[in-house]
Amino acid sequence: MTLYKKGDEYLRIEVDSDPESPRDWDNLGEIATWHRRYILGDIQPCSSPTEYIARLEKLPGMFILPVYLYDHSGLTISTTPFSCPWDSGKLGVVCAYAKRIKELGVPLADVEERLRGEIQAYNQYLQGDVYGFTRFKIMTCKTCGHEEEEDIDSCWGFFGGDFKASGLLEAAGIESLDGWEEQ
Repeated sequence: MTLYKKGDEYLRIEVDSDPESPRDWDNLGEIATWHRRYILGDIQPCSSPTEYIARLEKLPGMFILPVYLYDHSGLTISTTPFSCPWDSGKLGVVCAYAKRIKELGVPLADVEERLRGEIQAYNQYLQGDVYGFTRFKIMTCKTCGHEEEEDIDSCWGFFGGDFKASGLLEAAGIESLDGWEEQ
């Protein structure tokens, strides 16, 4: 948790303890994975990775990117391989079907970037890199002197630690943290 103060207002930013999985969103891609200990992604095909990917490659207009897993004190996924040969390897693929690309109106030039973004969001979810904020004031009871937080606003589900890029600051009604003092 990080607490900031500006004037009589406070902004508390903390890890979202119950974020929505980005795989529940209206995604372009479908993640297929094969792992003996984890159920990750959208589907776990019964066929071998080689057979499954060979079938996908025969479909017209198909986009397929590899998905790699690094499993060491937590899970990290990426569309590029990790350098550790012991704790990492290919987990599966993320693919976009031509029908889905057309349905969502995604320009072909943007499909690969969108798929990489979906893997990045899922990686942030797996790592607990999802945040929320509460903006509040401290109110003091005139009778007994008891202090209590009075919420101004709060919102959760911002992916990534760059709070400006994730939209967290904008949702909190703050342009930047300049002028906010970390407590």
